[in-house]
Amino acid sequence: MKTESRKQKLVESFQAEKVLDLETIKKILDTTSRMTVFRQLKVLGYFSSYSHAGKYYTLHSHFVFDTNGLWSYGGIHFSEHGSLLETIATLVKRSEAGYFASELARLLKVFVHNALGKLNSQGRLLREQIGDQYLYLSPVVAKSQFFARKKLLTQRCAESLAITDSNQQLKENGISACPSSVGNILKDNDFTLKANRKEIAETRHPERNWQFEIIAATRMHFEDAGQPIISVDSKKKELIGNFKNPGKTWRKNYDKVYDHDFRSYADGIASPYGIFEPVFNLGTVFVGISYDTAEFAVDCIEQWLNDFAQERYGNICELLILCDGGGSNGFRTSLWKYALYQQICNKYGICVRVCHYPTGASKWNPMEHRLFGPITNNWQGRPLRSFEVAVECISSTSNKKGLKVEAVLNTKEYQKGIKVTDHQMKQINLVLHDELPLWNYSLVPSVIIQNSK
Repeated sequence: MKTESRKQKLVESFQAEKVLDLETIKKILDTTSRMTVFRQLKVLGYFSSYSHAGKYYTLHSHFVFDTNGLWSYGGIHFSEHGSLLETIATLVKRSEAGYFASELARLLKVFVHNALGKLNSQGRLLREQIGDQYLYLSPVVAKSQFFARKKLLTQRCAESLAITDSNQQLKENGISACPSSVGNILKDNDFTLKANRKEIAETRHPERNWQFEIIAATRMHFEDAGQPIISVDSKKKELIGNFKNPGKTWRKNYDKVYDHDFRSYADGIASPYGIFEPVFNLGTVFVGISYDTAEFAVDCIEQWLNDFAQERYGNICELLILCDGGGSNGFRTSLWKYALYQQICNKYGICVRVCHYPTGASKWNPMEHRLFGPITNNWQGRPLRSFEVAVECISSTSNKKGLKVEAVLNTKEYQKGIKVTDHQMKQINLVLHDELPLWNYSLVPSVIIQNSK
């Protein structure tokens, strides 16, 4: 009878929480034996997560898998195929044109490179290089998958102007050929349309790659632990008023705006500060009306923590912040570290880990192309005549990849030039990491320091 009551209590706990970890299940069953736990789970029918190193469990009857055999709850991911290795192998086998690693990472919402490397070394997956990426294929249908992918990549809706020009030059030399034939000849000889590529970095830091490896490893650690990761940055300031905004919109008549962008004409200047959650493809933008300072940046993070993060992540123990090396959240800015410690770390008891992108590498911040880019596309051609219009344009931003954006107006006035004294800096628990400590550090709440003594 006691065993049945505990079993019933376990079922009720799964119904309420959906997902439980091993230690929680042991407490419910009042046991320290893993064998007892898994004996009961087997009777009930369970799945273990393919994320978070398989430490979470759920029951068959409490959810429905999607068409790919996947299900997620609270940032924890499950698969009807089993472990991450089995899930990847099955998805690749079922696909018509194989998968790139980036496609699998977006689909599974976890880091997949290590798993792909293991499957490839075991011979369970093959890989073929296409451009600068590897396409992963199932050994059973590798040939058909590869040609299907090549067909997808080479299909074009229309011939380019460059091919038309080539066709005209051939005619001038007495050779008759249609644009399609010219295009096929160029493709057969490994010619493709290529734009200029910005690769010569005069500001390339010697420890740049090392820092990228540190950021990748840290992100993976936080993803496995289910703790929030945010990318933060300031967007270009925008004049508020009847000013031209580059781009075009569908309309019968053009919109008349000022012929000069003088600041004296502006009703104000918007200072957007973005917070992007790369794991969930969610963005939050705070539109400030004052200066872009470290105090403003930390206020935005605190408001995001209270209004959005607590509900989304539940019990937050650690927070990873990815940001550029300069600006209001620069690694040399004392007020940034001091405000983070006082307003986030100490106030909420959260360990804050900060990783800065190397000098000259701000374009690799996911904020730039995954949030700010779509916002710019969304409001192109629309004059930002008021702060409310700017907020509306930002909050209505979306894209085909499922981006969702929240926008909030911050009307607080901020002062420039606030100094943090040496005495104040000594009051914060700043832990510099062993690897590249200038760019990597943690802020630890005083309550944790006291408990550890």
